[in-house]
Amino acid sequence: MLHLVYRNPYEGPSGKRVRRVDAPSLLAWFQRGWGASVADPGWAEAQLGPIYGLASIFEAAARERLPVPQSWQELHAYLRAHLYVEGELRMDAHSLRVLTDDDELDLAYLLFDDELARRSIDRCAYLLHEPWRLPDGEASGGWAAPEDVAIESLGGVGAGQGCCYAVLLTYYDSDSLPPDRGPCRFEGIDLPGLVA
Repeated sequence: MLHLVYRNPYEGPSGKRVRRVDAPSLLAWFQRGWGASVADPGWAEAQLGPIYGLASIFEAAARERLPVPQSWQELHAYLRAHLYVEGELRMDAHSLRVLTDDDELDLAYLLFDDELARRSIDRCAYLLHEPWRLPDGEASGGWAAPEDVAIESLGGVGAGQGCCYAVLLTYYDSDSLPPDRGPCRFEGIDLPGLVA
């Protein structure tokens, strides 16, 4: 199974679209698209929905009669040369990760296989959670970031125990993934006290 996660603020409250495609690997999906997109230029969009710039690789394959890639390394070279990206492209045998923009907003898309999803379930759980609402429930104990993350403190706003964290998934001034505003926390306020 191949998973798509398209991070785009136009995709509703969660800002993402999640799709699953029956393909044994990333390479196999692109190999299938090499031929299918010649007969049907909208092939990729029919499977995944519109993704800014993705169709350009299939258009180039048809226009330039590129041979079907036989390895992920060969596919990576084709993508570097022909995929329309206004940002960064990273790829390995199990995933394609693209950061781009549509001239107005930052966008990102990820295509990855089940092996990567199983191997990195802690990183993929939110990405693969389809509804925009978080699941019900709570965990006991506190929370600690699995990696060193700079979290800006918004000061001593409360006198209680604990704190609330905020990660803003908004966009402003054509910037939807702002590098200057990371996670922040409200000191001395737990979640039930945040509204008050």
